[in-house]
Amino acid sequence: FLVGFVGPILVVPEANQGPLLGIFFTGPLGVVVGLVWGLARAADRTSLHDD
Repeated sequence: FLVGFVGPILVVPEANQGPLLGIFFTGPLGVVVGLVWGLARAADRTSLHDD
């Protein structure tokens, strides 16, 4: 989220849509990626304990 929010502000400071990238794209994308990653790790751990 922080990279998507601050990155465009640093690259093009005169563009006022910079923070929208972090709020609407990279923030939710990070949530989805984190959810998928966490579910995959949880599934992997439970499959290891089933042996």
